[in-house]
Amino acid sequence: MDECDACNDLFSIYEDSLAKAVSPLLTVGGTLGKGNKVRQTGRSAGAATVRHSRQTDGKRRLSFFAKVEDAAKIGTMNPVTGCLELVMPIAGVPFTPRLAYKALVKMGLAILPIDELQQFQQLLGWITKPDHDVKFARLNVGLSFGSVGMRRR
Repeated sequence: MDECDACNDLFSIYEDSLAKAVSPLLTVGGTLGKGNKVRQTGRSAGAATVRHSRQTDGKRRLSFFAKVEDAAKIGTMNPVTGCLELVMPIAGVPFTPRLAYKALVKMGLAILPIDELQQFQQLLGWITKPDHDVKFARLNVGLSFGSVGMRRR
């Protein structure tokens, strides 16, 4: 979809907020982003990070780093299933939920047939209004995931 420079500037703010909202999923899933690189979750000098890399043999590698006193508190192996469970104390990436939601709305509008857009004028007006400084009383956002599959090239 082609965008004018002003729309690109505005929507890139929304897209950045959405990427921050799902950054752990992007890292674990190996999703390529800007510069054809996979996003790292957590700060390099922080208490914990998750990194994704591709080895020279083409296999993927997930690295989990955590500065903790007792490793048993962050990882356990289920002897019945053979599954490794990690509980990583990774600090959340700050993002604005409203802006991430606007990115999702923009994606939905982008796949509508052109002749349907006339029915969404109010929504188009809302996503193009830069209301980044509007404060809400409270807005809770939660994210969890159980597994991430391999993508095919």
